[in-house]
Amino acid sequence: MNQLSQGIRETQIIKKFVEICPYKINVTSIKKEDPPKPDIYCELENGSELSFELVEFLNNSIAKMTSNQTTLKHLLDDEKNKLPSCKRMRFIQKYKHALIYIAFNEKLSLTKRKNSIPSLINFLLNLNEKQIKKEEIEINICPEIKWFNIRRGAYTGPMFRVEGVTFFGVSFLKEIKDIFNKKYTATNKIDLLAYYSLQPEISKNHWLPEMVDYIQDNIANSPFTRVWIYSYTKNKLLYLYPKL
Repeated sequence: MNQLSQGIRETQIIKKFVEICPYKINVTSIKKEDPPKPDIYCELENGSELSFELVEFLNNSIAKMTSNQTTLKHLLDDEKNKLPSCKRMRFIQKYKHALIYIAFNEKLSLTKRKNSIPSLINFLLNLNEKQIKKEEIEINICPEIKWFNIRRGAYTGPMFRVEGVTFFGVSFLKEIKDIFNKKYTATNKIDLLAYYSLQPEISKNHWLPEMVDYIQDNIANSPFTRVWIYSYTKNKLLYLYPKL
């Protein structure tokens, strides 16, 4: 994305954020700034000046991983549904209260991971009953699959989940750490707006707790007065520190 497109994008983000932001921001005052100034300058209705630095919790590798993760989950469901009727019913009966969590080998091509799915479904279908009755098991199957486990509980199964969300938390936290160390030229207060525009949305329980701890421990040594974490997709504030 070039600088002009990035500026337009950031202005759009702020204008949508204003709709749910408790600050009373004068929309006509919003303007894009160039480094080393923060990304966006604006004024509140009481005349106070405020700047926002924006950071998006997304990069190309994460976007690709999300797409692959969704694709593999759909293929697992499809392969289960393609089983002959008697086998499909047996599979459903075996795993009706189970979450089947699968970690594919991300170093291998997506095609190879896809091709391993029929073997995995067949393996699960014929898995020893004593093993699947355990609360949690881990079994190595093939090079395309690093591991999987079966968790019994209040699930409407069979439910498949593909490993991937843990990487989001690592990436998000790195973004926050990097931007906390930046320097800006601004005489007014600076807030950090970390926004999230990923589809499908990842549950904040997977990535927010570690970030909250870091923000609260380190904001005093950062350039920022407040940190906002915002879902652009849902136009919803996910986290604010310190609170107003």
